[in-house]
Amino acid sequence: MMVVYEMELMTSIFEIVQNIISTIGSIIGFVSPVHTISPKKIIKVVADYYGLTRQQITSKTRTKNISNARQISIYLCRKLLDIPYIKIGDEFGGRDHSTIISACTKVEKQLQKDTAFKNAIDEIEKQLL
Repeated sequence: MMVVYEMELMTSIFEIVQNIISTIGSIIGFVSPVHTISPKKIIKVVADYYGLTRQQITSKTRTKNISNARQISIYLCRKLLDIPYIKIGDEFGGRDHSTIISACTKVEKQLQKDTAFKNAIDEIEKQLL
């Protein structure tokens, strides 16, 4: 329990520091604004894209549309944030790291086969960046 609290605290501190750096950089004009991307933001953007809620994406529900959105969210967390599988699992309702690895692998395979799927992920990434 303490480890989860410490990880959430570290994530919050990291986001605060990024916001401070972005604000200072914008004020003095040397640094362009940093768009803060976090697992929560990725989940929100994917949920909005597919007309779902954050709770649905992080839930244990296994219906196809929800599980696909969840797998895409997991994949984007790994790709854009490069955070450990265990931390991603914590963000998605305490899922095991092996579930996270499986989701990433499934999305990577689907990207190679399905151009509409790739276009959807590209569109979501554009909204995040």
